[in-house]
Amino acid sequence: MKRFYTAFFLAIVLGVGFSACSKNSEDAEQSENASLTMKVDGEIWGTTINNLFTEEHEYEGTEYYLVLVGGQRIAPGGGEDDVSSISMHIAIPKSRLNNPKGTYQLLKDSEANIGQATASYIVSTEIGQTWYASYDPGNPTQAVGTVEITGFEVGEQKMVGYPTGNPGYTRLSGTFKMNVYPIQENGGSAVKITEGKFNLKSGLGFDFK
Repeated sequence: MKRFYTAFFLAIVLGVGFSACSKNSEDAEQSENASLTMKVDGEIWGTTINNLFTEEHEYEGTEYYLVLVGGQRIAPGGGEDDVSSISMHIAIPKSRLNNPKGTYQLLKDSEANIGQATASYIVSTEIGQTWYASYDPGNPTQAVGTVEITGFEVGEQKMVGYPTGNPGYTRLSGTFKMNVYPIQENGGSAVKITEGKFNLKSGLGFDFK
């Protein structure tokens, strides 16, 4: 299966605007207690807004669920233009909706199949954006990390508090690690993401105080 993420999911991740400010100690505590946390090149990172959405899809006769796990973080003391975001898209076969636990390899979008996943990491500042993706340009067919689902609940999806009538994950938890690489020319070096973990409810969630 090729290009299984959707514009809808990208709009959710990138289109949410917000602003906040706090002391550095409060920011560190907030990051450590967020619903999605990780280390980015060794530095703690936690969401301010988190996302969990499930969409039903079909590819070449095979039905599957595309699950978005991710969120945004505003930098401590930053403004609306100083934001980073992580998104992971997991393609779960329909037959495994009620048994998704396991490890999913992270690959380049065009190489990933059902039963695998992709990821992107975006850093936005006042001088521009840098986009990173889950593939190594020197070895584009090689997995660059994994995401593991360790806990879940299935139920009716909600959007902005309203039921949609569509099944999906109302809760999802797990861990992840990966290397992501800049997709722009002269975008710099790869970013190492370690100690990732998430414990999310469906829809949009807020981790700021």
